[in-house]
Amino acid sequence: MHFNVKQIFPVVIVFLIMSCTFDGSLKNISRKENGVYDQFAWSPDGLKIVSIFSPTDTATSQLDLYNIETGKWMVFGDVTDVLYNVEWVDNETIAYNVSEANMDNLPEINSQLVFFNVSTKERIATEKGPAINDIKKNPQENTLALTRILKPNQASIVLHDLSSHEESILYNPSDGESVSDIAWNPDGTSIAYVLTKDNPPDMSTMYSYSLNIINLESKKVTVLIDNAERTIDEISWPQKAKIVIRKIDSNYKPRAFFVDLDGKMEPIDLREIAPLQVLLSPVGDNRILFSSLGEPGANDLYLLLSTGNQ
Repeated sequence: MHFNVKQIFPVVIVFLIMSCTFDGSLKNISRKENGVYDQFAWSPDGLKIVSIFSPTDTATSQLDLYNIETGKWMVFGDVTDVLYNVEWVDNETIAYNVSEANMDNLPEINSQLVFFNVSTKERIATEKGPAINDIKKNPQENTLALTRILKPNQASIVLHDLSSHEESILYNPSDGESVSDIAWNPDGTSIAYVLTKDNPPDMSTMYSYSLNIINLESKKVTVLIDNAERTIDEISWPQKAKIVIRKIDSNYKPRAFFVDLDGKMEPIDLREIAPLQVLLSPVGDNRILFSSLGEPGANDLYLLLSTGNQ
């Protein structure tokens, strides 16, 4: 789950009703302990899942690892950070960020990028910097894409070199705009992103949303969905020709869609379970991982084997 730069705290969770069909076996892989799966990510080889898990009735979060082959969870009890935006760097290392209030310049938030090896449990933290709202690894290069809040209420796309830890700005939005979610093209040449725009005071909604693609080399921007009145978020790019998004419709019902590179949307059905986040397997084997809302303070994590239309 990502922070919306328009309102970092609290994080608002909404229901998602999805309607393209996935026919196959459904497995609940939730831990026995009740809590919320705030965010999760597949390892590049599709064999492990890392999750940020918040136990019910606590203000803490923990880092959990699920092994697909054994069906067992491992809890990294020595990771005491308040975690956000988990992502795999390679099959052994994950990245996440730790955020805290800048007491010298409230309400500014500082973030620290952390790298954690799931085998050796080695933890390496970078220097603190502007708040991070999203982290995504380039599947082809040794680079992370981050969204950082470089101006008040405005997040930009920043590239982080994993060898030098130096950063460069890829995209700065215009005034009244902010980047809220990002996803890499599987070939590593471009990034899809959601652009949130302030609406004029006479509009019925505060923001409008666009789904765009920026090419890393040419910096050319292609607009797939423009000026949607309802929220677009939780995007991923599992296949070169299809992006997955979550979008609120005109009846305020959140839905999930495949979006092709012409902007055509195809709705997804997940057996009427209301998911918070949806991720297709990175190895193209028709598995889909998604979390449900469940009850307040607790939800479930599911694996679904698809035999349908991806």
